[in-house]
Amino acid sequence: MIRKLMISLLGIALARILLVLVAINLTNTLVFDRLEPSFDLSLLDQIPQTRTVIDILTVLIAVFIFLGMFSKSTKKKLDDDKKNFTHLSSIHEAKRSLTRVQFHEADKGKSTKEDIRWVLNETSFLTKADRILNYPKLPYNALLTFFRIDDWHKLNTVRHWKIDGKSVTQRAGLPIYMPRFRKKTIFVDANDNHSILIGTTNSGKTFSVILQMIELVCMSGECAVINDPKGELYEYTAKQFEEAGYEIIKLNLVNAKASDAWAPLELAWDTWKKAYMDHQEALKEWKAEETTFTPAEKAEWLARIPEPDYSQAIEFLKDLANSLTYDPNVKDPFWNDSARDCIIGMAAFLMEEAIKNGDMTEGIVNFKAIKLGLNYADVKLTKEQQKALQVRSDNILGAVLERSRKMDDTSYMYLMDYCNAPEQTRQSIKKVLATKIDILTMNEQIMRMTSYSDFDMKALGQKKMVIY
Repeated sequence: MIRKLMISLLGIALARILLVLVAINLTNTLVFDRLEPSFDLSLLDQIPQTRTVIDILTVLIAVFIFLGMFSKSTKKKLDDDKKNFTHLSSIHEAKRSLTRVQFHEADKGKSTKEDIRWVLNETSFLTKADRILNYPKLPYNALLTFFRIDDWHKLNTVRHWKIDGKSVTQRAGLPIYMPRFRKKTIFVDANDNHSILIGTTNSGKTFSVILQMIELVCMSGECAVINDPKGELYEYTAKQFEEAGYEIIKLNLVNAKASDAWAPLELAWDTWKKAYMDHQEALKEWKAEETTFTPAEKAEWLARIPEPDYSQAIEFLKDLANSLTYDPNVKDPFWNDSARDCIIGMAAFLMEEAIKNGDMTEGIVNFKAIKLGLNYADVKLTKEQQKALQVRSDNILGAVLERSRKMDDTSYMYLMDYCNAPEQTRQSIKKVLATKIDILTMNEQIMRMTSYSDFDMKALGQKKMVIY
């Protein structure tokens, strides 16, 4: 910095000398019409305010030189950015983007570590200090934003989240750092980020990170979906969630007897029923508008007849079908895509048929029904039967679609290609589909478990709930 300052002062001095020499020689040429060089300082007084102009130009040059001292060239900025993004963060740098979470024992009278329940400490000195010091930090950060100064210079401020109907300043997140001398404090990444934890078997992933994160979820009152293929996380943490007032759901697609029931198609079916009820209400309102119309008015009124909107339910079906059939590594996606269309089309067929029959029963749309329904594409019709029914399809499922569905119905659009496919192609699609939904149809107990739900999945995020 001192070296830069000395160079800058030297530059300003040289610039002033140069300005003086230029002014002297310009005066010598313009006033006295002499072309030879001159160093006579008295010539500066020949034209009024010459010295003032030189002083102003010197100040401007000094300002630009000092601004250049503290600005960074493009190359320098690129070098600094590269360094910032490639070097290993220090603890101080890491803490700037993290949230400090403090906790203490809920009941200090517990005798064993297994009985201790931890809760967030909302009344600690640091928490109170953060709330007090937060007010002057906000205008300071606003000024930095206004002057477009790097975010690195901004101060950490208190962040707020809405959890369980309350505004909180601490929440769960990926554990990053625990201070050595403050054992009841942990810094977490509380942002909505995607993280991946890589480690070999028995490297300590569960005990060093996962269990800490689950404990933080329990303390903060947030909901969680925990992937627990071994069942060990349930054994370690279920009791703590129960004591904290959580609704605990356990899904086990291997041992149905040890599992709560969950219908993957329930959300789509509930959305479909809601769309139907909304359509019925809109239809009543439309019919109530009917009065004595002129022919032109009646044509306009008939053109406004409401249509049911099942698009949201179909999107849910697509999401579920994609999660079951998508394979990024498959060479020919035709078979997986056809299996996906069969799931969407048959589920839509069951929903359309249930609405048509006035049957709003929970669990009527399930994977067992989808699997059995598609079997009707294997039941052949004779030529005489096709002629009598006036259909082109040579199987019962295709004939039912032709006779009872419109061409723009969801079931028709997704199933007709399957029904009209050659026998060998249809059997290959059926085999791929059976493989994809095997986890949901492997035995009668699993099919029964996935045909209805004994909990409300939509409540996840609205009340304390954890799903293993």
